[in-house]
Amino acid sequence: MNPAKTETLHFVEWGALLTLLTVLGATLGVVYWQNRSIDEASIAPNQAVAHAIVDPYTTINIEGAVGNPGKLKVLKGTSLKEALTQAALLPDADLSKLSLERKVRKGQSVWIPSKEWVFIEVEGLGRVKLPRGTRFCELPRFITLPEGVERSKFKSKRVLKDREKIFLKQDLGQSFGKLLC
Repeated sequence: MNPAKTETLHFVEWGALLTLLTVLGATLGVVYWQNRSIDEASIAPNQAVAHAIVDPYTTINIEGAVGNPGKLKVLKGTSLKEALTQAALLPDADLSKLSLERKVRKGQSVWIPSKEWVFIEVEGLGRVKLPRGTRFCELPRFITLPEGVERSKFKSKRVLKDREKIFLKQDLGQSFGKLLC
């Protein structure tokens, strides 16, 4: 055998072994470094331990028929109904098409529509503002009937029209309407 070849082979084996040990040592060092624990007693009293701070609030934007429009800071998981109490709903806010129990999301924008109104003239009472779609039979809920007019006479289920004039007949206790042009 050639002695030179034996030394070269021997040198390569030691180089491979040294490389393998270096990689193994580096791997163990990284694993140790990542998994080491901090001993509470080893921290000096004036040193602070870093903690992750999670903000329990989220910001949403509410516009439309509210007294306090704009950005609101609410707790995460708050329902739309709870958020609207902070926004101070106006009396003409129309909530019929909103899912009030739904939870609000970060950065969500909510538009609160206003009710649509019709104005009618009621004899002896003047101009009355009513929600669009109000039926004639519902009129006594919105106005105070004059003396002598019976509530039971309001049976018609027709929808009141904008600028309609309502005459209240006290002697007959009947009501009928006439459209103003």
